[in-house]
Amino acid sequence: MGNESETQTQENAVQEEVGNEEATGGDATGGDSDDSESLLGTKGDGDGESTDTEVPDSYEFIMPEGRELDTEMVEKVTPLFQELKISQEGAQKLADLLVSDQEAKEAKYKEITEGWRKETIKTLGGDSEAKLSVAAKFIDRFGNDNVRQVLNDTGLGNHPEIVQMFIKAGKHFSDDSFATGTTRTNAVSDPEKAARKMFPNTKY
Repeated sequence: MGNESETQTQENAVQEEVGNEEATGGDATGGDSDDSESLLGTKGDGDGESTDTEVPDSYEFIMPEGRELDTEMVEKVTPLFQELKISQEGAQKLADLLVSDQEAKEAKYKEITEGWRKETIKTLGGDSEAKLSVAAKFIDRFGNDNVRQVLNDTGLGNHPEIVQMFIKAGKHFSDDSFATGTTRTNAVSDPEKAARKMFPNTKY
């Protein structure tokens, strides 16, 4: 009985202490109660939603020196960019990425055409200049500046097989066929006939 009475007395003391703490606004540990919210209990600034991206009515792109802006492409992608809510800064980053990729591809292709050039010169040997002169005369006679432009722009003017083809064609009509300003009995007076002779399987 003595133990039960002692236990009951301790329980009453604890309850009385808790009651006093609740009455004074403290806690059972003797500390003051903190009415402030927890670290994650407050809302962030604003309404919690992300700020809308500012989408321009039109996009202005800064291109590297020597590279022109494709205005038609800009007109095509503008509605898409606006639909995707891409900002001016984001659009410029995309443009920079595309330009960088294009420049890398162009550099790679230039490396390839330079390889063709070296291979061609090596194949032609010591008299490469004389052989190339024959090809050049053939282009002068049967081609034009547009042909040369294509050969230069594409780099095909350095390709071994292309160069050899023009050299062979030039030799075929070499004798006096390239004389200009004078009449030659063996001059090529009909380019279409000459083309048929060179490329008999081609339909004209």
